[in-house]
Amino acid sequence: MEKTDPQQTIATPIIDQVFQQAVACHLAGQLYEAEHLYHTVLLTHPDHADAKHNLSLIKEQREQATSYLPKFKAALEADPGQGQHWLNYIDALILTGHIDDARHVLQQGQHHGLTGEKVDALAQRLDNSKQ
Repeated sequence: MEKTDPQQTIATPIIDQVFQQAVACHLAGQLYEAEHLYHTVLLTHPDHADAKHNLSLIKEQREQATSYLPKFKAALEADPGQGQHWLNYIDALILTGHIDDARHVLQQGQHHGLTGEKVDALAQRLDNSKQ
């Protein structure tokens, strides 16, 4: 009969919960929290394929957002009356870790009349951010 490591049997359900929490954060756009949780999974399960894959997705999302930051800012400056320009720029700032800048731009947008469900969702992401 094969012996089972008691820590492994306890750790697996906990790691599954941590991974699911990481996925939830990832889907909510909380990339730093998700990244931390994926790394936590990999500490005990270094071959966890889904955690590795999702970390690569986060890296790709950040690189994409970084390359688009100047374009989003230029679009906003060209037409500040377009709400989507504000939303895209704020989202890209959050994705690239410029949390304080994102908060500032969100406040500016709100002073320009930016409102709605998407604005509230961005505000919530910023409130949840530990950055």
